[in-house]
Amino acid sequence: MTPLDTSSVASDIQLNILRMMSGTERLRIAIDLSEFARKLAFARIEHDHPGMTKPQLIREFLHCVLSKDNYLRILT
Repeated sequence: MTPLDTSSVASDIQLNILRMMSGTERLRIAIDLSEFARKLAFARIEHDHPGMTKPQLIREFLHCVLSKDNYLRILT
């Protein structure tokens, strides 16, 4: 599936590059992207709610990324 912000030619090139990488290299990219997304989410929460404590930020982050059931389960 071609991303909405990428041409099909660019997407094909990217897929070919990824296919040439080892599993370890692709995993490193996935981990880096996950860490970046988490940092970005925390930055947004801090921006929207200045003055929140670290535990409050974590709770708000979990509220954003977990289903309601899982969020409520970890709070108890």
